[in-house]
Amino acid sequence: SGASFDNHSNKTVSVWIKPGSLKSYAGLIAKETSSRDGNSYSYGMCCHDDGGLIAYGGSGPWQTSGNAGIATGAWYHVAFRTFNTNIQFYVNGALVATKPFPYNEQTAYNVLLGSQYAGGTTYDFNGVLDEARIEHAARAPNWIWAAWLNVASNGVFNSYGSAIPNAGGPVITGW
Repeated sequence: SGASFDNHSNKTVSVWIKPGSLKSYAGLIAKETSSRDGNSYSYGMCCHDDGGLIAYGGSGPWQTSGNAGIATGAWYHVAFRTFNTNIQFYVNGALVATKPFPYNEQTAYNVLLGSQYAGGTTYDFNGVLDEARIEHAARAPNWIWAAWLNVASNGVFNSYGSAIPNAGGPVITGW
């Protein structure tokens, strides 16, 4: 339920996206009423036709990252982080904007993926979403960067070498 995602001030919302097309206010993750009436929402993150991100909160204005370089046909890790009364936008682990962002969490609202408040499909995201996360903490910028890089370039966090021959230690078999 929507109440499972409540947090009244700090959160991190992130998702991997691969846009098939860019359009105005294409919903990625939102927390809104089931009626999707356009007047009852808590927060949301959208991809925009200018290659940027937009976030909205029920008690504050829409905020935009400006052009963040998002284009069709490629994968991007996008995130927003709210803390105190601010929001920060991230694309592929890099901070692209910080804006004021007051909002009031609405406990009875539902979480929507790939859409936002408008009825019908006008503001639905056209593309692929993966690994959507809503966290009850304003993750540190280096955590957001690591979450992106761990998937984008797995070799940075892992090292591989040649096999080491058994030097007389125990051998486990029968797996």
